[in-house]
This record gives sequence, C-alpha cells and structure tokens, in this order.
Amino acid sequence: MTLNEEQKEYGIEDLLGLINRDSVLLQNFDEAEQARQHLNLTGMCDQQKAYMAAALALRKGKKTTVVVADAGRARAFKSNISAFIDGDVITLYPEDIDYINAVARSHELEIGRTAVLTRILTGDYDALIICAGALLNIYEEPTRFRERFIRVNFGGTINPGSVVKELVSLGYERCATVKERGE
Repeated sequence: MTLNEEQKEYGIEDLLGLINRDSVLLQNFDEAEQARQHLNLTGMCDQQKAYMAAALALRKGKKTTVVVADAGRARAFKSNISAFIDGDVITLYPEDIDYINAVARSHELEIGRTAVLTRILTGDYDALIICAGALLNIYEEPTRFRERFIRVNFGGTINPGSVVKELVSLGYERCATVKERGE
C-alpha cells in the first residue's frame, strides 16, 4: 500500500470539528452561552482566533460574529477567517464623523454601510466582523430600517413615478442623470 492510498481526505468541516476534542474550552463556551455572555479569545494569534470563532459557530449552527479593534484589524481578520468560512464574510465599519472639521462625506461609504446593515438584517452573510467603533454609532431601529426596503422582483413591473417618489422620501437626491450610486 502506498502513502497516498493510506491518506484520508479531510474537509474544512472535519478540521473545524476537531474543536470538540477540547472539553475545557467547550465547557467554558457553554457556560458563557448559558450566561448570555461573550467569549473573549485572548493570548492567541489571529489565525488561531479565526479558527476558534469559526469552529465554535459551526458547532452551534450559528454565524460567526467577531468584534475587532479597528478597520485594519478587521481587514486582517477577514483574511484569516476566510480560510475557514466557505461564503461571504462582511465587515461593519464605523461611520466617519468628524465633529471638529467640516469634511465632505462619501456617499460610497454610506451606501456600503447600508448594504452591510441590510445583509445583517436579512441574514445574507456567513461571517460578520464588527469594528469596535461601529458599536458606538447610532443606528435606526431594525423594524423601521426594514420598512424602508424597496423590493423589486426580477421580471416584475414597477411604476417609475412611485419609485422616484419613494426614493426621494428616503433621502435620495433627485437628479436628471444618475452619475453615481445614491443619486
């Protein structure tokens, strides 16, 4: 028998399932969950934290949600956790507000944040990374946010006048020619 014939192929779920061998970690995780507390993973490198977060979420059949310090750590952690998550990893960045200096705001950033919030509310993601600063932002109540969704079905028919009226009421800028998203 050759070496290749003896080897068994393992998938990512098999790798993540190895966490079930650590009874102390699982006991701490279960206790934190029952007390409705978070589990703080410290003292490990980011790759280990990514593995732990993905494995524990898979064990409970939940989506991985991680809070990191800032945007730079979010980008790095997204790279690490993507090795263990077979799907979309989204990031909620903090809103850039400068109360001291008047700075032009980017529609693109706001549209991106709104898209992430929409995906969070609809569950359209596999893992979520939240920058700590984003937890300090004030968000609209989820039910009110959902009320503002405009649903358009592929192949459906819509009245352009009513859509324009609805978009203007939601804060979109009315213009003759749309040059960028958000107008």
